[in-house]
Amino acid sequence: MTPSQFTRVLTLSFACWSVGASAQSAALKTVEVVATGTASAAADTASFSVGVSAASARATTAVEQANTTLAAIIDALKSQMSKSPNCAVPNALETSGFRVQPRYERKRDQPPQLTGYEVQRTLTVSINNPANCLGLFLDSALNAGATQINSVQRGLSDPQAVQDAARTNAFTQAKRRAEQLAKLAGATLGEALEVEELSSRHGSPRPLAMTATARSSIPTEEGLEDVNVTVRAKFRLK
Repeated sequence: MTPSQFTRVLTLSFACWSVGASAQSAALKTVEVVATGTASAAADTASFSVGVSAASARATTAVEQANTTLAAIIDALKSQMSKSPNCAVPNALETSGFRVQPRYERKRDQPPQLTGYEVQRTLTVSINNPANCLGLFLDSALNAGATQINSVQRGLSDPQAVQDAARTNAFTQAKRRAEQLAKLAGATLGEALEVEELSSRHGSPRPLAMTATARSSIPTEEGLEDVNVTVRAKFRLK
């Protein structure tokens, strides 16, 4: 066989293989589904901000007053943490705001007159076990002189575990849906060919139960955290 004849035979063989592979690929039947899985867990962490304000004719005096009140709040919160070690977290207290602004008296047809200054200090507090601890720490802050409580937020110390559970539930839902579709089409579901996570998000905390401990006058709701994961999956049909 001459080199040119060998080349023609090799080319023809390759072309036949390509046609066979294309026909096999075209005959592949699949089903593709999208499903969302949800997992929930009771919130086991919480944070809130404590605010104090003071006003005086002199800015330095207002700062001193605000600092004194904030120091009393910090001492009260630290004392509560020592009494309730199951509530404490590392670096639980963080100064998060300091603001000084002038105060003016405004009269008709007269320019504003400076009358003094207002100082605002903010402290962010983080705790564990909010179901039993949140009310206690809110009480401590208010009794020590806090004038504002803001931004109460709950969360999970291990969100990855809940996310993994939601992802598992999403794939289970996708496979169940694909099995139903395969049965309706008179086929049998085969192995997964493609799996893709489309989205993962935390839902808004849901109230679980209103609780008030014997040592706290402030009832709080134990939040339930939802995590939703959406996946796309493609399965072979047999």
